[in-house]
Amino acid sequence: MRAAAKNHARVCTISDPNDYPEFLQALSNGDVSEKIRNLYALKAFEQTASYDMAIADFFRKKYASDGNQIQQLSLRYGANPHQKPAAAFKKGGPLPFKVLNGAPGYINLLDSLNAWPLVKELKQALGLPAAASFKHVSPAGAAIGVDLTEKEREVCLVNDIEGLEHSKLAMAYARARGADRMSSFGDIIALSDKVDVPTAKIISREVSDGVVAPSYSKEALEILSKKKGGKYMILQVHVKLRPSRTLLKEDRLMNPTNHHRRRPALCLASNYSNIETMYRYGRKTLSIRLSHPKTLRYLSPVCLLIPTLLFLSGV
Repeated sequence: MRAAAKNHARVCTISDPNDYPEFLQALSNGDVSEKIRNLYALKAFEQTASYDMAIADFFRKKYASDGNQIQQLSLRYGANPHQKPAAAFKKGGPLPFKVLNGAPGYINLLDSLNAWPLVKELKQALGLPAAASFKHVSPAGAAIGVDLTEKEREVCLVNDIEGLEHSKLAMAYARARGADRMSSFGDIIALSDKVDVPTAKIISREVSDGVVAPSYSKEALEILSKKKGGKYMILQVHVKLRPSRTLLKEDRLMNPTNHHRRRPALCLASNYSNIETMYRYGRKTLSIRLSHPKTLRYLSPVCLLIPTLLFLSGV
């Protein structure tokens, strides 16, 4: 069928029985037009492509769903508990993260893989460890590792964390979580650097669904693995993970499929110089100039990127 479709300039390929009446009518008129041949060839290519995708899906599930080269990961469920089965997979290579503990769900991965580029780019742009608190694919808070004053430690509820003054990453998460504690309840945490003990101790007493980071110290991993009765989700992301420049974000709504090119903007150091913004508080309007990284202890940009992963979820 595929070979015939490749020669559609001279061959008419019929793969859909619904096209039989139209084809017979055209044939009886003595003219199977070029337009008809082109459209029938398109249907043939779509059908053979679906066969190839089904075969690849079978092989992916059978041969690449365990070990060190995992390409497909079964998820607890989709967007809601009744949406099963659900899975995440990557074409052409292993997934760009490892599950060190727990079992992620669909929304957990969406939060994790949207939050990671934000903290990665903040670290690259400003040269300080970064943290983000994500909930339902939106940041509840994001911050960089600026020293906390005694009052800020009290406000962020971390004044009793031993070794906090030596961990810029812990201070970054304390700020990100403290930006809006109510919205951060049950969050997914993204951290730009190796997770240390002070950071793990802060996370251990917060209500959170999971964490994503490039690596973890042995002691920090032990602390985090005890959360939620040992079911706390811990992801180790590949530090070089970044979306393809040609990636299209795709959504299937009923029968139509909608897609658009991802937003390619990056968080750069130049974004944080002499930018004046207006902030309305009650009846007052405050003018804040973002001319120094310390301003980001309260204000942080949102740069959301979706990596080249595909999600499957039953309806």
